[in-house]
Amino acid sequence: MKALIETIITVKVTFQAFLFANYRPQLERIFAELQSVLERRSLDTQYEVQNTIRHLQSSSDWLIKVYLGIETFSLTVYCVIPTGLTILKYATTGIVPPLIGIAEADFVLFDFTSSFWIWLPITLFTDLIIVLNIIMTVIQDSFYWCLLHHVSCLFKIIKMQIIRLDEFHEAQQFHEKLIEIVLMQGVAYRSLLQKCQRIKTALSALMLLLYGTCMCILCMTMMVIAIASGDTDLLSKMGVIVYFIFFQIFSYSMLGTELMTASSSIADAVYATHWYKRSIPEQRNLLFVLKRSQRMATLTAANLFGVSRATFTMTIRSAFSYFTVLWQFYGTSEHP
Repeated sequence: MKALIETIITVKVTFQAFLFANYRPQLERIFAELQSVLERRSLDTQYEVQNTIRHLQSSSDWLIKVYLGIETFSLTVYCVIPTGLTILKYATTGIVPPLIGIAEADFVLFDFTSSFWIWLPITLFTDLIIVLNIIMTVIQDSFYWCLLHHVSCLFKIIKMQIIRLDEFHEAQQFHEKLIEIVLMQGVAYRSLLQKCQRIKTALSALMLLLYGTCMCILCMTMMVIAIASGDTDLLSKMGVIVYFIFFQIFSYSMLGTELMTASSSIADAVYATHWYKRSIPEQRNLLFVLKRSQRMATLTAANLFGVSRATFTMTIRSAFSYFTVLWQFYGTSEHP
């Protein structure tokens, strides 16, 4: 099961890298457009807007640093400690300790544990591959997280600008401010809802892969932990895998919830304005903003379900249900 889990993670990382490489030019253009709009908003004197932009910068830095720390810890437990202890034992005692591969799912076509000097380069090369995969995953996930967080913050700023519309009594000022809001709203919705499927296509496939593999890995990991409860090394590695998967889907779930909440709040903000005091053309323009904001921006998994905190709970519950069924079959086969 450990070998199968590692194979699933390898396939996931490879497919995620393929998606990122395929959609990278479009994603970078969208991200640059979002940053340009937010930079212009940073000149706004409104305290709430400035506070939102500062929160965007600090929270993005915090999320990346936490994720990088988690991955560093995972690499240490999974690769550095086992390899380092084996090399240290051989260097201090001169006796070759039991040689084992870092990953159970070895793709080496020969027995590299027959000699320490064959095992050493193979293991170091395997460690290097794992490190490169982790770095690639951190870069991709951090980019997606920052992208989604930027879109959510832009929706929040649009809501703040709509709330301020009642301060503009002259028709010309109101019209200019409303045009500015419509343009910002267009940038936010183009990022997720445009027909060319820019971010949506890349992220929806990634979310389906992520939540599907998470459910399988959690189920199998619980089986491994339940069966091999006395193997400390195996349990520590399985714990690292669960921690890694949990943090990934939890982060996407929280960002998906934030995105849904921020986009849907614009409609409430429009309705809360004194729209009934405006002229008919102005009411018609506000209605256009209202109708567009009723299309709630969601992060979906191949259009099958929306990614949110409820999805996170559903995934954990489903994984535990599958584990219960597998455990019953295992107990039946052990004690017929």
